[in-house]
Amino acid sequence: MNPTLARSRKLHAVVRTVILFLFSYYISMLVKGGDIEYYLAPRMVRYEKWAVIALFAVSLVQLYETLSLLFNEKKMETPACDCGHDHDHDERQSPIKSTLIYVLFLIPLAAGFLLPNTELGSAVFVQKGVQLTGSNILGSTASGLAAGSAGSADAAVPAAPVDPATLSQADLNKLFPNKLMQVFVDHGIQLFKQPLIDVTEKQYMETLATVNLYLDNYIGKQIRISGFVYHMDNLEPNQYVLGRLGVGCCAADAIPVGVVVQGAEPMKLGNDSWLSVTGTIAQTKVGNQNVLLINAAETEKIKKPQTGFYVYRDSGFYLAQ
Repeated sequence: MNPTLARSRKLHAVVRTVILFLFSYYISMLVKGGDIEYYLAPRMVRYEKWAVIALFAVSLVQLYETLSLLFNEKKMETPACDCGHDHDHDERQSPIKSTLIYVLFLIPLAAGFLLPNTELGSAVFVQKGVQLTGSNILGSTASGLAAGSAGSADAAVPAAPVDPATLSQADLNKLFPNKLMQVFVDHGIQLFKQPLIDVTEKQYMETLATVNLYLDNYIGKQIRISGFVYHMDNLEPNQYVLGRLGVGCCAADAIPVGVVVQGAEPMKLGNDSWLSVTGTIAQTKVGNQNVLLINAAETEKIKKPQTGFYVYRDSGFYLAQ
């Protein structure tokens, strides 16, 4: 083999081996340190662990190939297979082209090692806009949510807060028609029967979607929710958004979700301040949309929860059907 081509082939093998091992090491460190949840939802982490093992196995195969090229001269002279394909094409291509290809892999590696792992915050609300109506909170599953949200004429709307104990199952079925999926009907009735709707991290997105879907039924009921503050330009001076970032599979698909809160002196609260708010459910208009409004009765500053800015879709919610 031409000496120049032989050196090129060895160099390519070494670079590929290094890149594969760096990716294996970086991802394994994210998993080990728990920082992988900055990028993936917890339900996806177990698949990532298997992916790291597979990537490490591929790295070992590439290492074996590289060592064979470096220390076995016969390997340089023997074709890798008899498929008829020219496997030396990559080694003969332009050095500039090869460098550019490897740079595409090295840039994300450099960013991963050099930049800190940080959560997304209220800045994403500026970039993506916040979902206040319930539409798209659950992605494609809730594609029909906006059509059946606040102000729908399909449901029998109570004139005032009703004691659920006085209603029959038939009455409840009229109040909660199936607009999307039966699981939302069941969850909606369950929330309706509670004296206080407690929006927890476990089913944060599903509960908000349900309340928005049947908002008329919850007017006047008590609700408690926590999140970080975001000041929207088109809200009233005494209003702000209390939100979280809803994640389906990874941080790249994060959807800013939240509710409008009305309370005293909100401008003293900076963006990303963490609050727990208890208040009464009402309805307001933002732009041309009717959205959930919480009239705050009690506001408490809290520490950022362990899950940080993120809340995740609860796959078990749908298995309850």
